Amino acid sequence: MRRHTNNQPSAPLDSLLFLVSAKATLLIGAFIALRWHTRRASRRANPKDYAFRVAYAWGPDLKLPKIERLKKHLTWVSEQELESWLPELEQAEKSLGFLAEEGGPKVLGETEVERRIKAMSPFLVAEGLRHAKFLVGYAAMHDGYDKNPLRRAAGDA
Repeated sequence: MRRHTNNQPSAPLDSLLFLVSAKATLLIGAFIALRWHTRRASRRANPKDYAFRVAYAWGPDLKLPKIERLKKHLTWVSEQELESWLPELEQAEKSLGFLAEEGGPKVLGETEVERRIKAMSPFLVAEGLRHAKFLVGYAAMHDGYDKNPLRRAAGDA
């Protein structure tokens, strides 16, 4: 019996591997395209939600004034409308501090934090809501409120 001495895979195996990798690449590409399309549609359907995420996101744009960040990322919204949103976005961000002081998601629970954020800022529904929950959790952990929450009397927040 003759032994196969070269370490090259056989032609049918090469073809099969190529076919499998090509299909995997197409599926991954389709998944990425679908996610991109879904995010873009959500951003256009809920521009104020996306504006919150942009205005309070960390990263290289943090050094820019909020209005400049908003104009850069929400090109389809007029500057006047973006400026009119700023007080509401700032109020939403300030209200997150109260949730952090109460212990954030570790003390209140994820569902309760999300419910309260939605009650205080109903425009937060997608990316902005996820970012707001992150900010609450981070602030609670960073400032130690997740271990020692402030106890408020009813109506103090």
